Amino acid sequence: MNSMRNKKIDIVRAFALLLVIIYHSWVLTGSAQIHNSLIYRLIALGGEIGVTVFFILSGYGIYCSLSNLEDENGKINKKEFAKRRFIRIVPHYYLNIFVTLLLMDGGYYLGKEHFADIVSHLLFVHNLIPRYFGEINGVLWTMGVIVQFYVISIILFKSMKKNVGLTTVCSIVFTVIVKAFVFKYITDTGLNIQLFVAGRQLFTALDNFVLGMFAAYLIAEKKINLNCIASFALVILSFVGLMYINYSGMLRGIHTNNLSGYTWHSLLAIDIVVFMIGIANVNIKLGWINWIQKGLLQIAKYEYGIYIWHLLMMKNLLAKSPMIIGLVQKGQWMIVCLAFIVISIMIGVVMSIMVEGIQNSFKKIMHFN
Repeated sequence: MNSMRNKKIDIVRAFALLLVIIYHSWVLTGSAQIHNSLIYRLIALGGEIGVTVFFILSGYGIYCSLSNLEDENGKINKKEFAKRRFIRIVPHYYLNIFVTLLLMDGGYYLGKEHFADIVSHLLFVHNLIPRYFGEINGVLWTMGVIVQFYVISIILFKSMKKNVGLTTVCSIVFTVIVKAFVFKYITDTGLNIQLFVAGRQLFTALDNFVLGMFAAYLIAEKKINLNCIASFALVILSFVGLMYINYSGMLRGIHTNNLSGYTWHSLLAIDIVVFMIGIANVNIKLGWINWIQKGLLQIAKYEYGIYIWHLLMMKNLLAKSPMIIGLVQKGQWMIVCLAFIVISIMIGVVMSIMVEGIQNSFKKIMHFN
């Protein structure tokens, strides 16, 4: 049901995207010193926060999609579900890979030594292989994890329908145990990148997706209704929680073989869901806030396209644009960041509109309504 859509959740999506863009801008321009500790921690962990939100929102969106496809007998049209996911993800994803292979890095990946790398990306399994994890386009690993979640999402959805609370709690416990086992006994704990790769797989981020489904159960199905005061209280509580979680993560580590490494993303995901529940019930009608909201909704509308193109654009400009290079050399990373945000949105919107034509063609071929 379209009524399950909540515009406030789309605003959360837009903020997550902006956090990721700001984080990548900050890192690629040299990780400049930020004197305000709260802002520093928010930016330094912005990529982690943004991706965690994306995983949660994937669970949220899939829950809503499956609810739309569920009939009165509880049966789900699996073929229709697969077609919708294919059309939503694959055309834009493949176009991104095609352009990257042909135009970026001087055709570096077109050599036969990278054949397996390309195939793994096309099959959405590159995230499972450490040496391919961040190759071709450094943000595409997330799509591998998300597509793998799609494969098991119907099972999770049916489990949520039977016992939403037990399924959610079990997913958190399972995720923490798996992450602890992988970090302690399988991963080479001397290399942080291996811990990062191991910690951002389906089964070490499963609770992120399930918590998103839990949020959809509460918000989209209107299982919880809060008054304005209670909603604001949850928003403030979650923001304070975020500050503490960020502080703890910077102090103790988030991809580390310790309790913080095992639990940080789970605690973050719980905090984000609390924020989503609060913000979904907030209703402010002020002119300037509504104007900002409309802008954020437009960003959210094209979030997928903006996300998968922004890092390629940044790296290309940092390598070839005299203006951007000059600003970086002068330490003007905030101006560069603003430019990257604007250009990322423009490119993402243009590419998304272009892909809509491709998607419409797929819909006709696959007889999709």
